[in-house]
Amino acid sequence: MMSSLSILVLIVIVGWFWVDSLRAREIGSQISRNMCVQHQLQWLDDSLVLCGIKLIRNAQGRWAMQRHYQFEFSKDGNSRQLGTLTLIGHQLAMIELPGILPLTISL
Repeated sequence: MMSSLSILVLIVIVGWFWVDSLRAREIGSQISRNMCVQHQLQWLDDSLVLCGIKLIRNAQGRWAMQRHYQFEFSKDGNSRQLGTLTLIGHQLAMIELPGILPLTISL
């Protein structure tokens, strides 16, 4: 009985993590796409790549997932540049567009 309950709890946790990760990726994609539009850039390959994930404490002291993503963009359609984006939970923490923004935007 206990092992069945443990398996069920594990399945629920994995399912929650999967759905939460998909939602965070969609939010990150929208933010990076919007930033590219705002700066008249092309967001390339319609993709955002997860590069790292860790459990941290947010500004309110609660546990949250910090996800670090990379994406490619172009000024002219010929060259590729690498941008980075960090989310804490589903909130933007930092975005970098090297060569476009003079500083990293951290919120």
